[in-house]
Amino acid sequence: MTFAQWLQSQLDERGWNLADLARHTGIRYPTIYSYANGSRVPDKRPASQENLDAIASALGVPAATVRDAAGLVDPNRSEEERAQLKWAALGRDLSEEDRRTAEALLRAFRAGRGYKS
Repeated sequence: MTFAQWLQSQLDERGWNLADLARHTGIRYPTIYSYANGSRVPDKRPASQENLDAIASALGVPAATVRDAAGLVDPNRSEEERAQLKWAALGRDLSEEDRRTAEALLRAFRAGRGYKS
């Protein structure tokens, strides 16, 4: 699920539209619109941590939830959790077959380097 899709689902749950979110966050409507249609930045994620925090506050969800939805990694997470989230973000658009192949390659790499499974 992209950030835009996640955001739209959150708005739908609350019966809000983009103007409502802009009003509750204090973020300009064109910026909210760009988040909702996935055009904010090339990788379709909002760039401003302040805006993410404002969205979290307005929606009444933890900031980590919004960062996860945006594909960003919380610096307070463990090294392994951050790595898992990065892989999850990379795999969002992969087919199931490509995901299995990538996971097999990662397992082989880790085994070759002596990492624990």
